[in-house]
Amino acid sequence: MGTTRAQLKRWREGMRWLRRIGKPIGVPLVIGVFAAVVTAMFSDRADPGALNLGLATLITVNAVVVGLVYSTMRTVMSLTAQTDERDSYALGVIVMVVASILGVLAGIVHLVWSPESAYILPFTAFFLVGAIALVPVLAIQERIAQAAEAKQVAQSLTADDEADIEELATPADGSTTEDSGLLRLRHREFVTDLSDPFRHDVLGREPQVKAFCVVLTGIEAPAVLSLDGGWGTGKTAFVRMCSAWMQSEASPHSDATVVVFNAWTQSYTGDPLKDVVEAVTGQITDADDERRRKIARLLERQAAQVASGGMVPDGVLADGAGPRRDIARFKKTLRSFVTDGGGRLVVFIDELDRCRPDYAIGVLEKVRHIFDVAGVVVVLAVNHQALEHAVGGLHGSRDAAERYLRRFVDQATRLTDPSDDTTVKFLEHLYDETGIRSRMKRRDYTRLMFEALTTPEHSSLRDLEQAVHRAAFVLSSIPPASHDPFDKSNPMWAWEQTAMTLMILREVNREAYSRFVSGYGDAFDAGRALEAVTNWGIPMEVAASVVERMELALLLAKRNGMEPILGEEFWNRYDDAGLEKHGKKMQELRGKFLGPIMGQEPDVEHLAGLIEMTAFDASAKPGALDVTA
Repeated sequence: MGTTRAQLKRWREGMRWLRRIGKPIGVPLVIGVFAAVVTAMFSDRADPGALNLGLATLITVNAVVVGLVYSTMRTVMSLTAQTDERDSYALGVIVMVVASILGVLAGIVHLVWSPESAYILPFTAFFLVGAIALVPVLAIQERIAQAAEAKQVAQSLTADDEADIEELATPADGSTTEDSGLLRLRHREFVTDLSDPFRHDVLGREPQVKAFCVVLTGIEAPAVLSLDGGWGTGKTAFVRMCSAWMQSEASPHSDATVVVFNAWTQSYTGDPLKDVVEAVTGQITDADDERRRKIARLLERQAAQVASGGMVPDGVLADGAGPRRDIARFKKTLRSFVTDGGGRLVVFIDELDRCRPDYAIGVLEKVRHIFDVAGVVVVLAVNHQALEHAVGGLHGSRDAAERYLRRFVDQATRLTDPSDDTTVKFLEHLYDETGIRSRMKRRDYTRLMFEALTTPEHSSLRDLEQAVHRAAFVLSSIPPASHDPFDKSNPMWAWEQTAMTLMILREVNREAYSRFVSGYGDAFDAGRALEAVTNWGIPMEVAASVVERMELALLLAKRNGMEPILGEEFWNRYDDAGLEKHGKKMQELRGKFLGPIMGQEPDVEHLAGLIEMTAFDASAKPGALDVTA
């Protein structure tokens, strides 16, 4: 049995070798046989002098060809045993050389000795003419071999790049940013897993995702839907969960083909048509069966033809019909691909509102046109308000922009606002993602101040994310605290809480904040402004304690490197305001906590400077920190 298998293997190898040779020599073989037959039929009637002259010419041409081939033989031999294309080319060259040598030798024998054999001239013509006929065939084979080599090199480089990326993604010591102790300003990329699409669903969107996917597979197509949501509302996460769920084996929609195009990160060429068709066709080449794979490959070539405006040479496609015909052919092939599959192709287009207005409009126009195909549903995940504002700059008023954009969408949908409980989970997620949780104890004042700064009732998800990132930026300049207020070696708790207090004061009362950091106001005034925090939906007993702690942080802070002198006149202000008991408590607390941090008090100018660096709102006054104003 083993011997039979070995013989079968050798037979298959032999047939493969014959096929390699047969590719380049098939046509020249026919031409050589034809030359031999003609020579055998008419050599007796030809003039001997003319016959010898023609034979000498063929010998000379073959000798030149053999000489040229010999000069490149080392390159030819280096191509063998790498790919079938290069094997065919190299073996074809070898066959040509051998045929030329045999033809030249036979021709010389005829010219010198003039043997009586009737077969010598046909034999000579067969090899000499066949060898010359191989030249154009091998020129084509050489181009094919070079293309195969370039493709192999490109694949090798791609594999190397992926390996390098994976290596770079993992620190040399095996650690991650999670255990580095550093605060993180950039949110992690939302990642989905086909085996568990909702594992990272912080906002509880799973029911909405599943319902939306039912709609995508249940409506008549073609159709274009928009998915509206403000910045930071989780549109990208929603799209990726939709895509993962529809491709998951557990999903009832797994027979649909899903494609995701990120208009912001995949705008490689700046041409909407090129970027869209390349992204879409690049994601559907891995079809389930051979027929769909063939259609996908054809679709990929047609996409290149469409994207290039007909400039890509293709023997099948380039018939000079023009871009309109190319697009029509592309749509017809796309329809075949969709029909042969589950009958549904869903194209998600994300981050369109982050692109240049002209590029965004270009994507809308191209998508509406080229995907107007039976079975294709397009979902545009956009911030309608931002996109209308951007397009309004090109089409006049915002109303005109709204009417213009409405032309591209069959049905508008929007993400619902998350519940308060979900928003709290989102905040907890932000604390983990940025590393801020490492700065908190379970219910210490730093955490309570964070909760005051990020009160869900007064902020969108985007506002909450920015608030946490601003806090991470400021706190990254402060070494981690020991959370022991009497630890003289590490008074950074006071710096953390003063930084948080200033950020909250800035949100509560911009004028009071500006006066305090510029020296025109004091801790008493700032403390009264901070009492507004009690109206932020925080439990009253917690809010009162937090406000008291924030006022203490400002009483401990110094300006221009100097501790503030709080004399009797300052403390009398509490009495005048009817806050005598509160004033005495604050004076006692200041005396208690100032000793352990003496010489290392929080510096207002330093912290306020960092806070203003993170402020991008129009109400931030550039001169607010000018102490000489």
